[in-house]
Amino acid sequence: MRSYRGLTLLWLLAFAVFHLWFIASGRWPLAPDEAHYWEWSRRLDWSYYSKGPLVAFLIGISTRLGGHTEFWVRLPAVLLGTALAGIAYVLTRRIFQSERAAFLSVVFLSLMPLYAAGSFLMTIDPPFVFFWGLASLCLCHAVRRRSQAAWYGAGIAFGFGLLSKYTMLMLLPCVLLWLLASPRLRPWLRRREPYEAACLGLLIFSPVVVWNIRHSWLSGRHVLVQAGSGSRWTIGSSLFGGPEFLGTQLGVVSPFLFVLMLLAVTWAWQEGLRQSRDDLLLLACFSAPVFLFFQVWSFATKV
Repeated sequence: MRSYRGLTLLWLLAFAVFHLWFIASGRWPLAPDEAHYWEWSRRLDWSYYSKGPLVAFLIGISTRLGGHTEFWVRLPAVLLGTALAGIAYVLTRRIFQSERAAFLSVVFLSLMPLYAAGSFLMTIDPPFVFFWGLASLCLCHAVRRRSQAAWYGAGIAFGFGLLSKYTMLMLLPCVLLWLLASPRLRPWLRRREPYEAACLGLLIFSPVVVWNIRHSWLSGRHVLVQAGSGSRWTIGSSLFGGPEFLGTQLGVVSPFLFVLMLLAVTWAWQEGLRQSRDDLLLLACFSAPVFLFFQVWSFATKV
């Protein structure tokens, strides 16, 4: 047990040191999105035309501490990526009661191309994924220990995730599916904590709503355009959009890990129902619906 815990700490330390060295080396200039968000950080606001404000605030805090260099722009991504691996470790250990499984979850996560890139490229994804993971950990603790504070922790994570990326709204139907899927969790639907947590998250997100009201719903209209509202449906988009999205996921996750994840999610759903394991159902409900939604949507428009 202690050996796997020590291995995990060494792995996370090596991971962080490597990425810190990489962003300090100056070998990779800022990507267009990173430069875009860096410009936002120099003109902080409650929201922006295409995204929420958190990425700009994180870059702004970092660059004000150390200066306007690639290192300080990207430092939050390294910190968030390392913290996300720590969340994966704690969540896996809590669900499977195994230090070995927890260590392997960190290793597999580190081998994922999307995660490796997201751990040094400062875009909206590092904070979004971090807060999604944090919300999952809080919710697992909330139902296991019947903790009111953990529900509110999930609500705070939900709010900051929304400030990162609007996709965080998907957490609400995922939580609803999870509570409905388990007879043991359905009583939570009659308690106030889930609703208060959701309201807390929306309250944190409210400055973005106010900003949009004052700017003619600019972000909302931008999201609708991105989602394909008003675009012309074609046979080509229907035939090739879905396979293109699936191929992209295979590339950013890696074919081996993608297949492994599909098998793991299927197993978690089946065993969660068979063994009455709410923690396994959490793994399935917080992953499969998001993928399936965007996979289906990709047949209608480019995702």
